[in-house]
Amino acid sequence: MGCCRDSLQEGVRFARKTAYSTVSGICNGMKLRSALDDLASTTLRAMSGLWEKLQYFAGLRSTGNYHHWGLSRIYGKVKAQQALKDAHQQVLKEVLRKPVRDLQQDLRQASECQGLKPAAYLEKLKESGPDLLPEDPGPAAERHFSSVLFALSALEQHQGDAIPQDALPSPPPAPTPPRPAGVSKPSRVPEKVDEAAE
Repeated sequence: MGCCRDSLQEGVRFARKTAYSTVSGICNGMKLRSALDDLASTTLRAMSGLWEKLQYFAGLRSTGNYHHWGLSRIYGKVKAQQALKDAHQQVLKEVLRKPVRDLQQDLRQASECQGLKPAAYLEKLKESGPDLLPEDPGPAAERHFSSVLFALSALEQHQGDAIPQDALPSPPPAPTPPRPAGVSKPSRVPEKVDEAAE
């Protein structure tokens, strides 16, 4: 029984030491981060754009909940859910604050990475449906997001109809301004004649 008792006491000492270290913010020489910090500094940092991040969050959701095995294992299901929800809301806010031109460029990069045309990538995003947005984003955010998708779809659809700038003819030369009254036309200087040629 002494062996089990020693092992139990060693386990209690380790638990106390770990609990103290965890409270102080250091565990095994590593600084602890929140689930949100961990998600932002690892997973989301590796993604190139906002559309890719929204698609990622949509893929983690089913029946309104996020499923991320690694975050849940490390931080617990409740903290992982909250971190994913907060990060998803933050990405949506970034999308809604960006100019459409920047979102279109981001869309083109994301579609290229997946080997799709931007219009096809937009359709793929739309197929994610309500999971593309965080839970309960609010009616204004939903409408705004819907209008962003509509605007991007229209831009991409009509992009082929647009004439590329380099295909446009050059504008005609600007007309020469009229001469002020009393100024004569400059006389031409006679060309030099090559005497050897004559």
